[in-house]
Amino acid sequence: MKRDVARYVEKCLTCLRVKADRQRPHGKLQPLDISIWKWEHITMDLIMKFYRTSRGFDAIWVIVDRLTKSAHFMLIRESSSSEVLADIYVKKIKSRHGVLVTIISNRDVRFTSWFWSKFHEDLGTTLQFSMTFHPQIDGQSERTIQALEDMLCACVLDFGGSWDTYLPLAEFLYNNSFHASISIPRYEMLYGRRYKTPICWGELGQCEPGCMEIVQNTIESIEMIPAKNRQKSSKKLCGQEKVKLGVPSGRYGNTVRGQNGCGNQKLRCKPTIRSSSMTKRFRGRNLGKPTKPYEATTQPKPSSVQTSISTEPNSQNLQEINSTFNLPQAVKWSKDHLQSQIIGDLSEGVKIRENVNYCLFSCFVSKIEPKKVTNALADPFWVEAMQEELLQFERKNMWTLTLLPNGKISIGTKWVFRNKKDENGVVIRNNARLVAQCYCQEECIDYEETFAPVARLEAFKILLAYAAHRGFKVYQMDVKSAYLNCKLKEEVYVKKPPGTQNHVYFLDKALYGLKQAPKAWYERLSTFLLPHNFHTGTTDITLFYKKLHDNILLVQIYVDDIIFGSTDVSVCKEFESLMQSAFKMSMMGELTFFLRLQVKQSSEGIFINQAKYIQDLLKKYKLDEVSPMRTPMATGLKLQKDLSGCKLYRGMIGSLLYLTASRPDIMFATCICAMYEVNPKESHLSAVKRILRYLKKTPSLGLWYPLYSVFDLLAYTDSDYGGCQVDRKSTSGSCQFLGGKLVSGSSKKQNFFSTSTVEA
Repeated sequence: MKRDVARYVEKCLTCLRVKADRQRPHGKLQPLDISIWKWEHITMDLIMKFYRTSRGFDAIWVIVDRLTKSAHFMLIRESSSSEVLADIYVKKIKSRHGVLVTIISNRDVRFTSWFWSKFHEDLGTTLQFSMTFHPQIDGQSERTIQALEDMLCACVLDFGGSWDTYLPLAEFLYNNSFHASISIPRYEMLYGRRYKTPICWGELGQCEPGCMEIVQNTIESIEMIPAKNRQKSSKKLCGQEKVKLGVPSGRYGNTVRGQNGCGNQKLRCKPTIRSSSMTKRFRGRNLGKPTKPYEATTQPKPSSVQTSISTEPNSQNLQEINSTFNLPQAVKWSKDHLQSQIIGDLSEGVKIRENVNYCLFSCFVSKIEPKKVTNALADPFWVEAMQEELLQFERKNMWTLTLLPNGKISIGTKWVFRNKKDENGVVIRNNARLVAQCYCQEECIDYEETFAPVARLEAFKILLAYAAHRGFKVYQMDVKSAYLNCKLKEEVYVKKPPGTQNHVYFLDKALYGLKQAPKAWYERLSTFLLPHNFHTGTTDITLFYKKLHDNILLVQIYVDDIIFGSTDVSVCKEFESLMQSAFKMSMMGELTFFLRLQVKQSSEGIFINQAKYIQDLLKKYKLDEVSPMRTPMATGLKLQKDLSGCKLYRGMIGSLLYLTASRPDIMFATCICAMYEVNPKESHLSAVKRILRYLKKTPSLGLWYPLYSVFDLLAYTDSDYGGCQVDRKSTSGSCQFLGGKLVSGSSKKQNFFSTSTVEA
């Protein structure tokens, strides 16, 4: 039976066209090869969702050698492509360690891309991946990531500043720390010797013994320490020769060699600095400048160097040398410590890794949106956001404390907490708003008119199309507490927090949540821009423009977000200064994310897509693990009113309708499903899920606006004849191009019956 079905499906073109793609099953798990040489077999992983730094980094690329356990930590962007990672790989890994044999990584899209596979195939490197449902690779890499997060957390909490500045220090500490499986530090396993940093010498105010060119005469003799002696204790001295030492002025990092049969043995007086004392040593000090070097009392010529032989070590000589050169004692590890040497509360429990990760998580901003004020008051980040909001009220003289007049009603207030995210979904700011509960306001009694113009997505795309036509950049700025800049015409009273009876606040300016607040903000902004030689658009009054000789400045307003651009960069800077003189602004640089639209501006054009929005939709409706589809709609699909089945949540259709702003390829299928939005059933839900599965296969598709193209308006329209299977009505579709750039489109079922193809 199965064979007959398979033969029938192979011959049916419709079945082959709509058949879902199946992933090719992988083979059985294979054990990892045992490493026999350093940096031949490595593992790599990515740490995402870091707070974006001033240099734009928000991720770390971790590469670990399986033999020596040494690692490299490299700053990258979460949006970095495979080409960027390949360039970093060649500069940081291949140039240091040569061509690798195998690389084990997770199934990230950059590691499974064709470019990455072809790149390593040409190098002769074999790529291996983790299991599909277990993205974590070996435990060694996961422990390395945990250790890195803990070290960055400690540095940020102790020193302050941005986390990316401490990544080189974290890599140094990690590679020079003791590893239990190899019984030596990772750096020593890799290079065969311990690393001794010049920073330690500068911190201690000392330098290394000088060379043979200029040597200070000494009276005491010391023992030679062979270079191969790596004992922790400095008491075990060996060698048969002694040499008179001296340190030249202004010389660092030199070595004294004996002349009478000393061979290639070197005498180094560097102390051993343990990473455990890093925080205590480096706190509040300048690590970049060493202290003043030793000054030699006499500077004899190189020919005056004298050597002598001594075979018995003398502890008195060692003490005199330590006092002469001020050398520190060797640092020893100890399991038990004195109470005076312990930092912190002794009664506090052991800090587990979960708490440390929470500290790293809370180093930047809070990702949790509290539902109640009591929960927000327990978080210092939200407390700071609430204080900033109240401080804005005081600066702008928001209200006046007074008694409630007779016949007037007061409006309640509440706190609303929202996180502002960037195009990658990373929280960049905590917004706390005190809003008015305006459900008790009545029209024509508490207010008269509330109409406020709002820009449409089509106007936003027209602005980008014109920017691509003229070849200039588009920038974005945000008005902080925009509604607090608007004066109210009506008398509005809001309730004071509990504790003061018979007293209310009389609002002098608009508050978030009031019915008349959006209209008051638009009037405030327009009255500010129009006197500065700005003009409003003829059809879109949210567009302001200003002509300066051969240049033009375009400003698009969407509530408190402002999108602007000009053919002259200096005009944009003047506009920025103008807005900051009247309002408290937050300049966000080039436009990259606006109303869930991701905008990428390059030297060739402007690309608009909603890949992040698609990923959020798939996760929201739990379709991120299903198999993708090649088409948004099945061929010959006939949707009808399904009288059976249960009612399901229809928020998918609204999300897909918003997604059509940058995805015209799903316009028709989405509008067909939207016809049954009033009473959707299971049969309609399966059609909507197919659209989402198609979006999973093509998340990066979008609109492309090339630079310096023509600027002619061209529209296309078409319709079918009796396409609806239920009422036999026709469906019309249209799209408008401005200079070859799609700015709007529609698909709508006609309201009347067509008796011929001409009427349709």
